[in-house]
Amino acid sequence: MKIAYPFRVTEEAEEPGTFMVQGLEPLACVVTYGEGLERALANAAEALTGVFEAMLESGQAVPRPFAGSGPGVHLVAPQPEVIAPLVLRWAREDAKVTQIELASRLGMTYQAVQRLERPGANPTIKTMGKVARALGRQFEISL
Repeated sequence: MKIAYPFRVTEEAEEPGTFMVQGLEPLACVVTYGEGLERALANAAEALTGVFEAMLESGQAVPRPFAGSGPGVHLVAPQPEVIAPLVLRWAREDAKVTQIELASRLGMTYQAVQRLERPGANPTIKTMGKVARALGRQFEISL
């Protein structure tokens, strides 16, 4: 699953070479700038990551990737430190399994499962595989 979100990029008329980047709804609150398109998109990835970190920490639902197109729309991926917790949370929710139920299936504490769904958890590949199997899913890695 590719995790990327549509952002509209516009060049600032007053400052050529400076780009404003804003997420499409429901991520319109994610706005940043950058000198040059590459820097602007990198800043958008950092901003998106920060928003997702805050949402994960507070237990809010993080929007799943959605389609968006049009002039100036680019896909922006959050940084890896939030991708693993997002994927784990979504897989658990899709399986309609609570954190307590998953902990029981894995032989872990509830708190350990909670930590897996928080930013910076950095689970091992072995742990990701165990979670996937406990949820009836396959774990795959791609670059």
